[in-house]
This record gives sequence, structure tokens and C-alpha cells, in this order.
Amino acid sequence: PSEEDLMAIANAVREVVTSDLGSKTMQPELGRRGHLRVLPSN
Repeated sequence: PSEEDLMAIANAVREVVTSDLGSKTMQPELGRRGHLRVLPSN
């Protein structure tokens, strides 16, 4: 991939991370008994 392609991907990732952080609280997801839940990666 060209440098321009890599920059476009990096900018898209930054945009998603920024919007995702703004919509979530900073509390970890807790399952039963207070254990952290594994979130599937797509």
C-alpha cells in the first residue's frame, strides 16, 4: 500500500476510536460475579 493509503487507514481508525470513546463510559464491562467479560473481536 502507498503512504497515502496508510494515512487514510490511520485517519479512519482514529475517527472510529474517537467516536467510540465518546459514546462509552470508562467503566469496564462486568459479567456475573464481577468478572470481566471477553468481548468478541470482529
